[in-house]
Amino acid sequence: MSLLFSFSDNFLRNFYSAPLRILAPSANNTATTTSAPGAPARRMQIVNKSEEYTPDNSRQLAVFAKPEATKNFLRGAITAHYLFENLGEDDLNRIIDCMRPTFASINETIIKQGELGDLFFCLESGTATASVDGNPVKVYESGGCFGELALIYNSPRAASVIANTACKLWTLDLRTFRYILATTSSSKMVTRCEFLKKCSFLDPLSNEQISKLAGALEPCTFEDGEYIVRQGDIADSFFIIEDGNVKCTQIKSTGREVDLM
Repeated sequence: MSLLFSFSDNFLRNFYSAPLRILAPSANNTATTTSAPGAPARRMQIVNKSEEYTPDNSRQLAVFAKPEATKNFLRGAITAHYLFENLGEDDLNRIIDCMRPTFASINETIIKQGELGDLFFCLESGTATASVDGNPVKVYESGGCFGELALIYNSPRAASVIANTACKLWTLDLRTFRYILATTSSSKMVTRCEFLKKCSFLDPLSNEQISKLAGALEPCTFEDGEYIVRQGDIADSFFIIEDGNVKCTQIKSTGREVDLM
């Protein structure tokens, strides 16, 4: 049996303004699965590995009181974000309870490009502008979220965010996020990022791009001998093998089937 992740055709078309060039089986090739028992797994390249995080079960999470209206606002804002969309209700409530209020004055730098950060932000009121190398790239309004890469990678901030007006924000720190995920089963997003970081052909992608791809992954399982793609079929997905092996073949004009790999 083989386990694969797939991306839809439409997602890959829209991923870049310029097309992402990835090698995939062509419509002239056929792939079937073969088993690979006992194959050693490669080590992950991600810095914050979920499997290496051991929570302190005696640790008490800091909780910040919020009116019900604020909880509902935060729930609507973060469930629309790819990092939290697979969280169970209990996990989501724990994260909302642990989000801390903070404020920024007009023209104050909320995050600075190039600096290390460990906070995720959700903007409740006001507006803020994200810029890369001094060039504005996005304006955040109420309900906007940013800084999520700090919860997955130990890497410098990819952009600066500056308050356009007085802002009220809610933050979630890395330690709390990792604790909640390590003590629940709701860690799919981090696990998928870890998986993609070990794919060498994705090395040119930034952490942000890896995270977007992780949010679009769809797991699919194939039994031994089952076809994944068939020669001549219309291609609408791109596959990455997580576990197992595949056999790729092509039928030549003579009608003879040959192995490609």
